[in-house]
Amino acid sequence: MLLWIRTIVFTILVPGTIAGYVPYLFMRNRVPDLGTGSLHCLGLLVMAVGIFIYLWTILFFLLHGKGTPAIWFTKGISFIIGEEPMNMVSSGLYRYSRNPMYLGVITTVAGEGIFFRYSSILWYALSLFFIFTFVVIFIEEPHLEEKFGDEYKNYKKRTRRWL
Repeated sequence: MLLWIRTIVFTILVPGTIAGYVPYLFMRNRVPDLGTGSLHCLGLLVMAVGIFIYLWTILFFLLHGKGTPAIWFTKGISFIIGEEPMNMVSSGLYRYSRNPMYLGVITTVAGEGIFFRYSSILWYALSLFFIFTFVVIFIEEPHLEEKFGDEYKNYKKRTRRWL
């Protein structure tokens, strides 16, 4: 039960900030600048897909990984957001992408940009992709190779980083 609570706290603090609070800051006191017409409703679908992806990956982290999405260097606050998964997760959406959780967050933010009609949020979604790519390549992948060894190296060979 504690693991679930910590996952909820993590979700509120990290993706909640990235995909909720920051886009709100982009919209605050500004006028929408995208003329998407009725296509802006497509943004709701894109957001829903992103949220679904994120929730699906969370479930696999909890059930198969036996941990939360907390990154290994957050050990100092693990009492709040939990520990990284003990087991490597390579099933579910992780069979198709090594980073579906990041994809879920980026998709959610892109959907917000479309729905609320703010190009700045779409640019923010694109910048998140580059930031997440940097984090994955230079921080997460080396750590996971060290932690899971050949299991992770073989997983990298058969599963693409993004799609």
